[in-house]
Amino acid sequence: MEGRKKHGHGAFETARRRRRYGLAAAAGAALAAFAAIALVYLIATTLMPPTTTASSPAAKGNAPSQTPQKPTQGQPNEGSQDSDEVSDENSDEESAQEPVVRTAPIPSPERSCDDLRVLVDREHSLPSYYGPSDLVSVAAYGAPVLPGTDPLLREEAAGQLARLMSAAAADGEELVVASAYRSYADQQETYAHYTAMYGQGAGSVSAPPGQSQHQLGTAVDFTNSAAGYNLWWPFGDTTASAWLVENAPDYGYVLAYPEGIEEETGYQYEPWHYRYVGKENAHLMQQQDASLQSFLVEQAVVPKC
Repeated sequence: MEGRKKHGHGAFETARRRRRYGLAAAAGAALAAFAAIALVYLIATTLMPPTTTASSPAAKGNAPSQTPQKPTQGQPNEGSQDSDEVSDENSDEESAQEPVVRTAPIPSPERSCDDLRVLVDREHSLPSYYGPSDLVSVAAYGAPVLPGTDPLLREEAAGQLARLMSAAAADGEELVVASAYRSYADQQETYAHYTAMYGQGAGSVSAPPGQSQHQLGTAVDFTNSAAGYNLWWPFGDTTASAWLVENAPDYGYVLAYPEGIEEETGYQYEPWHYRYVGKENAHLMQQQDASLQSFLVEQAVVPKC
């Protein structure tokens, strides 16, 4: 009985080993066949020339043998819109939705002296060589002037001045131009005159050379018979002066040195002295209830020419 058991167990073990060896041989054969196929594929792909795909540079129009086609605005080349470009477009759309804050452009330095908003005061001087290139005679535009004088202003300012004085005359107000453009050399003589009269106090009634708005060709001094055709404070008590305060901004002119802000402007009250800044700027000053000095400081256009 024991012998049979041993004999039967040995036959079973032998059969099991044969099956194991058979499976191992089959697996080895399959692995060898797979390796052979992989080797053939590797050799074939190495020897074959590369093909052009939709994602290759050639397909995007960047191949050296092709001339890239410039897309029209809003129409990318076919096959060239990848994920980065889509992201860029989304960013552009988001940027387009952001609010745009518009501010008055600051002119280039070489042209800032001609800007109607240029700041000229004790801290911001004009160079001695500066003079506007478009000066014209205000009398030629029909503006009344003092006898024996020929005041000059920049062309735009002269045209608006003629309209202003014509409107004042229509309302029964007399206005006469006493002075307008003064060159650097002219201002030297004027300042020397006031220095001889007032000494160190001349600076409160007259600007040193280079610091006068008259050198801009946009400042004008008014007078009339009620003021004795002089430039002095009684002009501020005339009806013509009141008319100017109310109506001059409609023609782009504003009072340069109002009463009560002498510390801000650096000059005494001058009811006769007006400066042309353009109608848009003049009305903006009215809306802001701003003085000329504070408005020009805010605009920050300094004289560089």
